Amino acid sequence: MTDSVYQYLMPTKIVHGPHSTARLGNEARLLKATKALVVSDAGVQAAGLLAPVLDSLREASIESVVFVDVPADPDIEVVRRGAALGLEAGCDLVVAIGGGSPMCAGKSMAIVATNGGSIRDYEGFGRVKVPPWPVIAIPTTAGSGTEVSAVTILADKERHIKMAIASPLTFPPVAILDPALLVSLPFRQAAVSGIDALCHAVEAYLTSQATPLTDAIALRAVEMLSRNLLRAATTQDLVSKDACLLGSSMANIACGNARLGLTHALSWPVSCLYEVPHGVANGILLPYVLEFTLPAAVERMAQLGAAMAAGGDTPPVGSQEQQAARFIHSVKRLLANCNFPRAFDPKQVDPAGIPQMVGMLKEGVYALFSQVNLRPATPADMTALYERSFEGWRLD
Repeated sequence: MTDSVYQYLMPTKIVHGPHSTARLGNEARLLKATKALVVSDAGVQAAGLLAPVLDSLREASIESVVFVDVPADPDIEVVRRGAALGLEAGCDLVVAIGGGSPMCAGKSMAIVATNGGSIRDYEGFGRVKVPPWPVIAIPTTAGSGTEVSAVTILADKERHIKMAIASPLTFPPVAILDPALLVSLPFRQAAVSGIDALCHAVEAYLTSQATPLTDAIALRAVEMLSRNLLRAATTQDLVSKDACLLGSSMANIACGNARLGLTHALSWPVSCLYEVPHGVANGILLPYVLEFTLPAAVERMAQLGAAMAAGGDTPPVGSQEQQAARFIHSVKRLLANCNFPRAFDPKQVDPAGIPQMVGMLKEGVYALFSQVNLRPATPADMTALYERSFEGWRLD
């Protein structure tokens, strides 16, 4: 028995299933909303995915105003403009539809609308004091899981960092998981998003904050994602897309309580300084971090291997050490099947920037993630991992 005391919190209501977007208007009514700020991006709009959202709101007699100027890496200014639009229009609800960028932007706009100031004022944990406008989050990728998370990630371009904003008040009250919205998602985006979700689940299982509750959710998410990711990314099969979408939310529920680990700590400076997409950076770093963590997590990695086997991989055999090694091999094979790069391109990510990236890992959420990893990393360890991430790995 441990002397530590942990908590588990997940207040978001999940509405899940094909074409569940049609339930949006009813959910908005239950939140007593009268006018919605619909936050998205140009790609979601071009794919026609806003239509069922606006139709459902209209059928519920809820007015709406649309903001689709969210870039791939939303920042403070985007949040300011969106919140101002919502306030001017008299909104009292945010509907955020898209990948992690529109959902994080929408969640941030809801905070600023009721708390005032700049979203930068709320960086960190517990600084949001006034309940934000309620947010209904509708993911169109199976990856970020921010639809069930209290955490919002935004770019602060002046400081070249990613800000994390979190409070018990900032969970979206409702998440709608509709696999029909993933049908038009290109293979590359589906694969990158799915690997990001897998990272969330794996890391949640490999932190010092893991509990039996988070373990159960994380292992099931690993099974669902590993079984369905390739089919979901390469076909129109709604069953596979549905499993990945739910698995993505489950992965974030797990890591939201058990924390993330060293993969995310290392990936954020790469994304901040060199604009490598978050999911790509995670997928490149994951095998190197797993190999680093292995000596402190043999039993747990063997259990992760069993979860991947339940998802359709080769059943683990042999000693725990052999099963753990097999798990890392299975992750590499899944990455290879997703056509993932195996190393950072020095033309995009400057190896000379490693000291700066390691320096960024000494503060804030970066330091937290690197230290709750089952094998905590020193600056020298992080330097070595970054150096290895330029070398590439082999699939024996």
